[in-house]
Amino acid sequence: GRADMAIQWPGLDRGLYDQVAHGTYVSIVAPEWGTAGERLWVVLDFLTGLRRQEPDDPWARTAG
Repeated sequence: GRADMAIQWPGLDRGLYDQVAHGTYVSIVAPEWGTAGERLWVVLDFLTGLRRQEPDDPWARTAG
């Protein structure tokens, strides 16, 4: 409830409360366990623009 959230997050205003209380939650899960699943973070970095190209990155290669 709002009272509990106000205790946990003192700066929570009404608009932000509405977003937290009634928002949609999204979970991003790596499809593979272990080091193979760590590729998810590389892909997310490329999608958000945090990472550009790396020589050993197969996603950065172009055909031809």
